[in-house]
Amino acid sequence: MYSKEKFINVARKIQAWALSEGAPEDLNCWCAICSFKLFKRLKHLRPIFCATYNDRLQISHCFLECEEFIIDVTASQFLPSSQLYKIFCFPTYPYQDQNHKHWFWDYENMDFRSTKEYDIVHYMKRWPDDQNPFKYNQLFFPKEGIDV
Repeated sequence: MYSKEKFINVARKIQAWALSEGAPEDLNCWCAICSFKLFKRLKHLRPIFCATYNDRLQISHCFLECEEFIIDVTASQFLPSSQLYKIFCFPTYPYQDQNHKHWFWDYENMDFRSTKEYDIVHYMKRWPDDQNPFKYNQLFFPKEGIDV
């Protein structure tokens, strides 16, 4: 079982990778790419890829649930600039800590949750191309530099 600190360390490596790939400082629009990369890194722990997409409102977000933690690599896109690079990692249940609940997360009503890569590929077909981990130019993400 991973500790909260171990999840945060892995997530920080994903953040560093995204920034080296040209992601904006707040990681806006990189939630699907970063969450899928984290999903691949933690695959041995059977993470749950969580996503919501609302085409009408043009809002979407992705994060992982793993070993009873919610891990959001790109949470900083919703926070003041003084909190750049913040990673949310907190227990999934009970989900009542208002300090961690953001307007965007309606955790109880996520559109999509899966542990299967095939399902994620299918769900991501509706995602914008420039934010889609399966249309990103490094689909299978090289392992070098992201060791856990």
